[in-house]
Amino acid sequence: MAASPAIVPIPPCDTNPAHPTDWVCEGCGAGWCSRCVKRIGLSRRAVEICARCQGRCVPVDTWIARQAGGAAVRPAREAWSQTAAEAWRFPLRDRGWVVLVTGGLLFGVLDAAAMLVGALTLGFGAFLFVGAEFVLFGYVARFWMETIRTSANDLDAPLDWPDPELGSGLVSLIRSALVVYVTPLALLLPAMLARWFAPLAWRDAVAFALAGVALFFLPMAYITVAMYDSLAGLNPIFLIVSIGRVLGAYAGLVLYGGAVAAAIYGLRHAIDLLAAWGLAATVLGTLAGAVLSLYLLSVTARLLGRFYHEHAARLNW
Repeated sequence: MAASPAIVPIPPCDTNPAHPTDWVCEGCGAGWCSRCVKRIGLSRRAVEICARCQGRCVPVDTWIARQAGGAAVRPAREAWSQTAAEAWRFPLRDRGWVVLVTGGLLFGVLDAAAMLVGALTLGFGAFLFVGAEFVLFGYVARFWMETIRTSANDLDAPLDWPDPELGSGLVSLIRSALVVYVTPLALLLPAMLARWFAPLAWRDAVAFALAGVALFFLPMAYITVAMYDSLAGLNPIFLIVSIGRVLGAYAGLVLYGGAVAAAIYGLRHAIDLLAAWGLAATVLGTLAGAVLSLYLLSVTARLLGRFYHEHAARLNW
């Protein structure tokens, strides 16, 4: 009769025992959830450190396998349908709806004002509003990346605005805007080069294929730049290895996230069409669209953050 596999007790999180254990210290054996484990930068990579003894932490699956000498068994993850449904509810949870309405209306008013100033051709005034919009976009970008990070580390944390003093103020916001813009541009660079320099006979086919690869990599790229708060996460080898570790689940994320992104694009296009109905319709559409856009951005951030949270051990960053 075969012997039953040894049962390895998993140490609870040393700070929040109610949270699931994601990391275990190799030195003292203390358990930590993703929110409580200490992270330090090392050669552009985050290293998990025990907050009790400063020893190196390993994913709990790795620790269980070492202790039992066999495969690790963890609680079953939620079905994808449950994960997606929770992401749609998340922005409205607690006082998240207040963040959406107040923030969306504020950005909508400023966006509408910028369009009005531009329509009146007030040169310097238009320049100021464009600059203000870029800073506001930086704040939204910071909000988006912070929501990804928060969801990755603490599923119970509600939707909230980032600390306005985070980083170095205005420079930090501009940097966030650039990171969000540069990430897709960096991935699409091979496609753009092929479109310009590849032989004419197969230029379009190569450019289209490379653009498809870039879009497939984009969700993982946003997860890495959000978690590391650095464009160093765009290392192509790092992205390929990470995707390979969670390929099946990641393919589902790409398809679902693509649908949400298409909804955001369609919403913005519909708002542009309202210009034909006059200024009042444009302003009202812009305000409503800003609130809905912020809601959809929060959904995508939750999906990306939850994906990392549920696959952190397999990604092993």
